[in-house]
Amino acid sequence: MSSFTMNVALLGTGLYAQSDYIPAFLSKETQSVRVHTIWSLDESAAKSCAAELSKDGLEPRVLAQKDDIQVILQDTTIDAIVMVLPFMYQPDIIRRAWKAGKHVLSEKPIERDTTAAMALVREYEEDWAAKGLVWRVAEGAYVSLPDASLTPEIH
Repeated sequence: MSSFTMNVALLGTGLYAQSDYIPAFLSKETQSVRVHTIWSLDESAAKSCAAELSKDGLEPRVLAQKDDIQVILQDTTIDAIVMVLPFMYQPDIIRRAWKAGKHVLSEKPIERDTTAAMALVREYEEDWAAKGLVWRVAEGAYVSLPDASLTPEIH
């Protein structure tokens, strides 16, 4: 088993983040994933999510300003972005994350309509997949986060 730990930033602290993602991060199946940073415009929600993770020994940094997304994207210790935001914010941040060399797990829907969604998929396939960046779109109720078996593919 690899000793690689993937540092992720969780963007968003709404219902899905609290009901699905925080429990997934606490799961033994995701021990190779460390929540490095939690970002939300709702600072109290971000602190609440951080407190939940701290019960398991994790102590994520909490950021709550709009401009803090750029801080996250520039942080070379963060490997991936886990995005649990409304779809209207996702495409821009997804693209910025790719440009910053970050892997992305985003929620669906990824765009306002099928045409725009397919353009984003094509952009990923043509411009970013070959650079080794991984993009997954969460599907269904179960949240599957990267684990040690994926590390050869990621690093």
